[in-house]
Amino acid sequence: MATIQKADQILVLEDGKIAENGNHSELLDKNGIYRKMWDIQQKSGGWKV
Repeated sequence: MATIQKADQILVLEDGKIAENGNHSELLDKNGIYRKMWDIQQKSGGWKV
């Protein structure tokens, strides 16, 4: 996720449909799917999968 932080527009898909869109800051503020994924990655300490 670190590579997309500087993108102008990020699309988050759920069940093949756009669930959220915006830049990194906007998506974090929405407290939705993107925020949950971001929080999980931060807690993992940057583990690579």
